[in-house]
Amino acid sequence: MARFEFTRMHDMPPRPGVKYATIYIKQSPAEYQRLHQWLIRTAEDIMGILELDPELARWFSHPHPDFHTSKRGQYYSPEDLLTDMIRQMSLGRDLPHAMLDRWNRLCENTPWAIDFYQATLPKKSRPQVNRAVFE
Repeated sequence: MARFEFTRMHDMPPRPGVKYATIYIKQSPAEYQRLHQWLIRTAEDIMGILELDPELARWFSHPHPDFHTSKRGQYYSPEDLLTDMIRQMSLGRDLPHAMLDRWNRLCENTPWAIDFYQATLPKKSRPQVNRAVFE
């Protein structure tokens, strides 16, 4: 399991016609880059494994009813899920929590599961904040 730090989760209000809010994972630039690189390496590892097993490759590219997309009646395949996460990060977008949840359901108990933990940032005292403003 890979561990990555996040700074906060950001709720985006529901769009018109949608009943749920989207939660995005916010990370520091360094952690964001580390996760992005890890996803690319993971994709390369998985593609190498799929070359050895055609049946597994078919399963990996087949849409799963457990992985809904935003389009009604369409589903993600595990391959779609992985490539979409990499694409979102290549565009500089924060990953939605739902996408990471799908990935973790797929990769449960494997080295490819992702664990996020809250960053613990030191709190600044009032004099430190004022000093930073006037320096």
